[in-house]
Amino acid sequence: MKEKKLKKWVNEWWNTKGRELRDFLADLSGDKSFHEKLHVTDIVNIYNFAKSCKVQIESDSENYLLKEICVELAENVLASKHGVSTNDLFDEDGSFYEQYQDEFDKLYDQIEGLLSVDDEN
Repeated sequence: MKEKKLKKWVNEWWNTKGRELRDFLADLSGDKSFHEKLHVTDIVNIYNFAKSCKVQIESDSENYLLKEICVELAENVLASKHGVSTNDLFDEDGSFYEQYQDEFDKLYDQIEGLLSVDDEN
């Protein structure tokens, strides 16, 4: 899919099925249009996850996609909230700086919970 079509699709998804997650992310990041600024890879992951739920693919693949989405969204919210790039969250070894790790873990769990609950409906 082309990037423009994906962005249109994800905006539609955010306004229906993903509303609770969208509002949660917007509140945390302080940016009501947070979802419109997502990188195309994040949009593709969201699209693939939603599609995988509809076609009942293997749960390992679905879990992988869910984890990818949670990581990407949590990193983006964290960066937006602190006014830094996602690269600035990590040290030279690729680990979170200590001041971000606990906050990332909480965000990840909250996002995963919202996506998991949302998917069951």
